[in-house]
Amino acid sequence: MSAETHHAFVPAWEIDANDHWNTAFYVRAFQQASERFAQGVPGPQPAAPPEVFHVRFFRELRLLETLSIGSLRLSEARAPYGVAHIIREASSGRVAASALELRGDGLGPDPQGDEAGAYAPRSLPPGPQGISDTGVALAEGRATVTHAGILQPGDFDGTGKLLMSALHMRVSDGNGHLWQFVGVSSDAFYGRGLGRAIVELKITRQGNAAPGTPVRQVSWFGEVGRKSIEICHQLEDLRTGAVLSSISTITLILDMAARKSTELPPDLAEALRASGP
Repeated sequence: MSAETHHAFVPAWEIDANDHWNTAFYVRAFQQASERFAQGVPGPQPAAPPEVFHVRFFRELRLLETLSIGSLRLSEARAPYGVAHIIREASSGRVAASALELRGDGLGPDPQGDEAGAYAPRSLPPGPQGISDTGVALAEGRATVTHAGILQPGDFDGTGKLLMSALHMRVSDGNGHLWQFVGVSSDAFYGRGLGRAIVELKITRQGNAAPGTPVRQVSWFGEVGRKSIEICHQLEDLRTGAVLSSISTITLILDMAARKSTELPPDLAEALRASGP
């Protein structure tokens, strides 16, 4: 049985180019639910934050829709994940997204927990993601820097750890730079009536930092399919080179008029593949 851990709604200023709630705000909602759920975890408070968020998106949330999140323990069937957070559109009860969580406080699978088979990872493997050698990828022209900035106090939770939502917000900022890097402008993409939407993502916390730390995000294209693309991001401490997070996303190509998936045009697919995995 799930515990209600968050309520929210979709305001106009959080709608993106696809005319729906941007994924950054789903992750923010999951972050809130995770922190609320942690208050019920036995042991010292505040409980340790999650090390991995594995998120899937099932339904668009549109302007002014309301939502709630239910959180529950998971069975061994979803190992190594121990907790699930489920977003439902409030009026219909339909599931919009799910986040499976690998916690940092030893709260693993529960023998009495839910199998949550409908929310199992699909295109990205379960568990933490490894670290990539971005120096080589940058030197070979296979990756680019898509974010440069300074970590702010608001990027951290009550335990001093980077928020999952702060990590993913940099992905939302950086995606456009990656497409520009391979020569695909916004007009060249959206001007064809296309859209792109993340349908699965995994955020792995690799390290920590402090407010005032200068950071860069390095991004690159992974596997390019007919209708979907893997995009990878790594956030790094600019002074030390330490990796702070790894994020992989599966992005679906959309026909915006039909609001259905469609094939990536051959010239755009060629531009992405030319950058190399």
